[in-house]
Amino acid sequence: MLEEALRYATEAVAQPLQSLLEDKGAVAGLQAFVGWWRRVLGDSDFQSGCPVLAVAVEPLTEEGEARERLRGLAQAAFERWQAVLVTALVREGISQARAHRLAALVVASIEGTVAMCRTARSMQPLDNVYRELESLLKTAIDPT
Repeated sequence: MLEEALRYATEAVAQPLQSLLEDKGAVAGLQAFVGWWRRVLGDSDFQSGCPVLAVAVEPLTEEGEARERLRGLAQAAFERWQAVLVTALVREGISQARAHRLAALVVASIEGTVAMCRTARSMQPLDNVYRELESLLKTAIDPT
């Protein structure tokens, strides 16, 4: 059941993120994605989080092959989300290498920020991180 939840979470994030980035571009797509997380956190009174992050950081009761399968699914989720971002950033004119680094930063930042928001019961961490990511992406896309 946990494996299915991870597969679902992977695509539940990847599909809307991909659509937002294609429709709005990297910066506006990121803004819309952060808005989506604001709704998820707010509607759940800061109870909802990311099951992929939970699998990645929490000790698993599963052993051996099952544990490795779950770890692999969590890694695949992070890679899928980064690939969606890389595609959008390259489309905006950023080199492949830089797009990979920026995508890793965005995914790590949002995942960590969701956890921070839950513990603080506040959107402030999400707002702070978004502002910095937005600035960084704007500068990377148009350095002039």
